[in-house]
Amino acid sequence: MAARWIRTLMVACMVVLSFSCHIDNSGVDRGGVPASSSNGPAYVPQAAPEAAPAPLQPAPYLAPGSAPAAAEMPRRQLPSIELEPRIGVLLAATPQVELTALVPGTLEARGRRIGIPVGVVSFTAVTGGLRSSVTGSQNLGPDVIIHFNGTAANFSALLDQPFGKPVRLRLAGNAEVHLDHASRKALLVERVGIETYLAGVLVSEVNPTWPREALKAQAVVARSYATDRYLQNFQQSWQLHWHFTVDMSYAGVKPLPPRIAEILSETRGQILQYQGLPVPALFHACSGGRTESAVHFKPDLKGADGVTDMTVVMPSIEDPAAITGAAALGLTSSHLAWHGEMSLAKVTSGLQHWAGEHPQDREVFGEVESVRILPPLYPDSGRVERVTIRHFDGRRQIDSEMSGADFRLAVGPGVIRSTSWTRCQVRGDTLVIDGNGYGHGVGMSQVSAYQMAHDGRTDQEILHLFYPLAQVVQRWR
Repeated sequence: MAARWIRTLMVACMVVLSFSCHIDNSGVDRGGVPASSSNGPAYVPQAAPEAAPAPLQPAPYLAPGSAPAAAEMPRRQLPSIELEPRIGVLLAATPQVELTALVPGTLEARGRRIGIPVGVVSFTAVTGGLRSSVTGSQNLGPDVIIHFNGTAANFSALLDQPFGKPVRLRLAGNAEVHLDHASRKALLVERVGIETYLAGVLVSEVNPTWPREALKAQAVVARSYATDRYLQNFQQSWQLHWHFTVDMSYAGVKPLPPRIAEILSETRGQILQYQGLPVPALFHACSGGRTESAVHFKPDLKGADGVTDMTVVMPSIEDPAAITGAAALGLTSSHLAWHGEMSLAKVTSGLQHWAGEHPQDREVFGEVESVRILPPLYPDSGRVERVTIRHFDGRRQIDSEMSGADFRLAVGPGVIRSTSWTRCQVRGDTLVIDGNGYGHGVGMSQVSAYQMAHDGRTDQEILHLFYPLAQVVQRWR
């Protein structure tokens, strides 16, 4: 389902650019998926035959005759979804978390209920449980829920970002705090309905002045991704991260433009589905003329049942609307044909930080001297599969290989805007890379959706182009 895993700056007349939501929640490029890339054999998905978009229809999640599971891989049993799910959105994970109650609430822990006044409440992780500023030294156990009866913003929290200053979100759901025993941290979570969550996503992800059919397509894609994340992680204390570098950009409670409210109401409960499962629908800012295949970006992308291959739903396709759309929006130099420069010192710093965040790769980077594309390119999309990085550990010269997608995320996805490169060279002490498109390139291109809607295409036609094997179905009303 929709979920594989950096985000871009918002430019006038454009969507807030995403880097793909990562499905493994370990860093992502946005739109809905994880930002790891394939080291396996290249796979070229076959284009689906041209057909009319599938009509809206109800469909069970585990329909008889669904995609056959590999004999050695048992299919996960999933909860049925007939009503709007309530999802957990991770806001913070630190030894001490803090929230501000905007309305009175009721704290529930270990079967007890305690009134919470308006104001700041903090929770500290301790052995075996949590302590709060409201209850003093009492151990509340590992799980706390704060129920609110407000109809708008119930609480707020100041949240750290991977980069930039902390931001304060106002939130409409209930607050939960859970002890993570492994890290000994307190997890601050908002429990909220998916439709309310999507209101906080779309206000960040799209420009409300864009054509209606493009907005409708974005709403369905985002809902699909969120529903997949819910089912993937339904047994966990949270299902989605609030920040776009992990999942989608979430702004909490903000004034909702009437047009966005109408779009959410009109598409309520609609998701993309494949083989009875929600699609982890990835999306990105601009394909540059051809999308990337999901099998290159996230080769092990599975449905929530843990078996169904979801990479086939997002093949590499020709996307001419990305070119005309970028020109129409005045984004040619930033989203279609971009130029990026970065000092080798910054490349070194980015790679060293990446190595520290990914110890499983067992990679150590010294001072970088050069970066080269390692042939071949992916045959269907023409994007960079791997790069060779020459660096020095003291006097020792080392040539390290890395996937193009990981390299981009490590050194700066706002500068190296895609893996569709037309030039890669070192000039003096500066790395120079030119390329096409913005984002990981998998799934729907937002700029293309804008242009297709402008040209009179419907949301179903837009979705059918980028997710040709999926159907739009109604899961709840």
